[in-house]
Amino acid sequence: MLPPKKAIVIDTCIAHDAGGENTFRQPAKSCREFLVSVRKLGFRVVMSEDMLEEWEKHVFVFLDKRSGRKRFAHLWFEEMRKKKLIKKVGDVKDYMLRNRIQDTSDDENHQAMEKDCHLLEAALATDKIVFSSDKRIRNHFRNAAVSVHEIKPIHWANPALPEDDVIAWLSAGALDDEKRQLGYAEHERKKS
Repeated sequence: MLPPKKAIVIDTCIAHDAGGENTFRQPAKSCREFLVSVRKLGFRVVMSEDMLEEWEKHVFVFLDKRSGRKRFAHLWFEEMRKKKLIKKVGDVKDYMLRNRIQDTSDDENHQAMEKDCHLLEAALATDKIVFSSDKRIRNHFRNAAVSVHEIKPIHWANPALPEDDVIAWLSAGALDDEKRQLGYAEHERKKS
């Protein structure tokens, strides 16, 4: 029997960006293709209490404006649940980690980092993989990784960026890839 696929964290911004089934502009198309690949390849999606609350607040409540039907990401989530590909991890809040991350940010970035710390906590509780289409927050967490060592090994990828090539990475099993890790930015700065 094959081992289960890795458990991955998916930020709600990807669900928003996926749009409706008939949207062919970017980033909608890339985000939708990513979600379809996650389902087809059998990856498990991590849901902490905070993440489930965020999905309920920002994804499950919206209907397609034209048809009044559930949006693509909502239907996708329901299919993932039916296939038992949702991995619930409960409450994984780590206030000490949150405080250390907040100590690395200035006032301008503080709120954004606080809002998305739950992604890191869920990743640390599972296979250390986050997918988000928010480029800014990845850079903030990369900067935080310089002094918050626990988050260095977290892989972070953006399905809306062609250079992240997430579908190929998933198809290969989402293997450990130093260049995708939040701590990799530190290595790059040392080389320059």
